[in-house]
Amino acid sequence: MTLKALLLTQLLAAAALAQGKPTLIDYPLDVKTAVSDAVIGELQDDLRQQLARNPGLLVPTKSSWKAAVAALKRNDCEVRNECLQQLAVSAGVLYAMYTSLERNTAGDVTATGRVVNQDGLLVRAPESVQVAKKATFQEAARDALTQLLAKLKLETLSPVLAKAPVEEPKGKETIVVMRATP
Repeated sequence: MTLKALLLTQLLAAAALAQGKPTLIDYPLDVKTAVSDAVIGELQDDLRQQLARNPGLLVPTKSSWKAAVAALKRNDCEVRNECLQQLAVSAGVLYAMYTSLERNTAGDVTATGRVVNQDGLLVRAPESVQVAKKATFQEAARDALTQLLAKLKLETLSPVLAKAPVEEPKGKETIVVMRATP
């Protein structure tokens, strides 16, 4: 990490602490259903608005979000926490979130999401919410995203990074036997 990025991260973390709110960036919404780019764009905007309206969170501006996503140059955030970690660090925020939408053959929509902190630790395990078929995919998707965000309880994220507790290794004790040589 460059000195400039480190300083920016520390400044944003200090600002979040002063305001008592965690900072979070969302990875671009992953829609695994055949829909137009316009629909994906609308749903992405809706998700970002829901995040911005959460009184317990601070999110980057749209231009800062676009810059951080463009700088990421990765597309493996669905499966790699390191990808989300890199996004959080490059955006200068404490947390990054991956969210996806998928429609099954019955028309039900499932929203899935998880949150990783800038140390790469999973702080919100993957959660899923399924919504029954509605008049349009967008209507069901918006409902599913709203329920998912409530289930993830993002407003309860810590405004500071806590150090992970260090666990003592579990297993057999090591016994050292010393023998005298004749």
